[in-house]
Amino acid sequence: MLNPKQAQFAIEYAISGNATQAAIKAGYSKKTASVKGSSLLKIVKVQEAIANIKTEQAEKNDVTVAEITAMHREAYRVASDVQVPSAMTAAAQNLAKLHGLITDKGQIEYGGGLTVNITKFGDDDS
Repeated sequence: MLNPKQAQFAIEYAISGNATQAAIKAGYSKKTASVKGSSLLKIVKVQEAIANIKTEQAEKNDVTVAEITAMHREAYRVASDVQVPSAMTAAAQNLAKLHGLITDKGQIEYGGGLTVNITKFGDDDS
């Protein structure tokens, strides 16, 4: 059984796919969120909870990430065929967001302990 923070982490990770942000949203310290998120993903019960949440959401919404991916790829192909660059860009951006390649605000972790914070231009956390 998961404790409340672990359960919240599983929910947040299933939504975002970002372990650091999921750890922060679950109530873990920002300073240790990267390490904590990584360690939580190694716990079998947490892995099972994430898988169950994703399955429940797919069943509830009657759609999977793979299906949405296929839809965006088809939209991009059609936009390309009819030469509508704005629609091509929108399809590509939606696909990238779906797979966590574009975030409005978040962190990207690289090997060697480098973490990059990303915010939209003009964002102010004060």
